[in-house]
This record gives sequence, structure tokens and C-alpha cells, in this order.
Amino acid sequence: MTPAWGRYPLRSGRNLWGEGTYSQLAYTNASFWAPLLVVTWTISLISGIAMLNSGDVPSWFGWVLLVVSVLQLVFGVIAAKAVYRFSWVKAIATVVLAYIILVGLVILLAWALSGGEFDLGRFFEGMLELLGL
Repeated sequence: MTPAWGRYPLRSGRNLWGEGTYSQLAYTNASFWAPLLVVTWTISLISGIAMLNSGDVPSWFGWVLLVVSVLQLVFGVIAAKAVYRFSWVKAIATVVLAYIILVGLVILLAWALSGGEFDLGRFFEGMLELLGL
């Protein structure tokens, strides 16, 4: 029996004349996301313990999480290039566009849940403060 995602593959890569399927991309992404998530969870756990003990989190925790996020983006581009057999430009465009849509939806959801009181400037100021900048 073929799973639903095999019968009706999402055609995100095929819209740009790619050759792979979404299930192949999901499998490839999972192979690097799992270890990076373990690193992220470990760092978050350590920073949470540090926050409970001293009330302050060292700024290098934010930098390590930023590096892990950039690695996820880079590995996502490499996975899209490998699975869909894209050029570098198409792979970068596919992944960056997906992240832009995702960030836009998260900001829209935060704005909707806050009753229209979500302040994007204050949000980014908090992110810079978290990174120690």
C-alpha cells in the first residue's frame, strides 16, 4: 500500500522543474535536522538551568543557537539542490522563499493572537538583546 504522500506528492520542487519528490526532501532534511535539534535542545536546557541558578544567561548561548540556525539553512539548501537536482540559485531561492513565508506566517499569527498589538520593532529589539548586541 502506497502512503498518501507517495500517491499525491507535493510538487514544490517540480514547480521549478526539479526531479525529486517532497518525501525524498523530507527524508534528506530529517537526516540533518535530528542531530541539530539535539544540539539545540541541549543548549536550551543548559541555558534554562543557568537561568534558574543565576538568573542570567551567557550571551554565547544566543550565538551558538544562531550558528545552528544558519547551519540548518545551509543544509536545507544543500538538500534541495541534491534532491531536486537544482542549480545553486534555484536551491537558495526555494529555501529562502520557504523561510520568508514561514516567518511571515509566524509574525501574522503573533499579530493576530495579540489582538493587533504586536510590535515588530520591540520583537527585534528583544532578539538583539538575547544575542547580546
